[in-house]
Amino acid sequence: MVYSQKDKVSLLGEIERALSDIVFGSVELYVSDRKVTQITVRNIRKTSMEVGQAEKKRVQNIQNITISSNSRIEALKSTKNVISPE
Repeated sequence: MVYSQKDKVSLLGEIERALSDIVFGSVELYVSDRKVTQITVRNIRKTSMEVGQAEKKRVQNIQNITISSNSRIEALKSTKNVISPE
């Protein structure tokens, strides 16, 4: 397949837009029968937190939620006993 000059300019424009849209990532060109059939853009979001730190923070958040939930349950039980003792 031979690209016309117009097709070449159009394809290069699409590739240029794909490249300008990403900060971290990749642009993949898929070719079939010597023709570019797909342009895939993969964006990567960088984080400043290490994996171990992220896991510790997630576990701490879960523990805080559990403690908070347990405290509310105990508070509700206490309120129930004060309002209507058995």
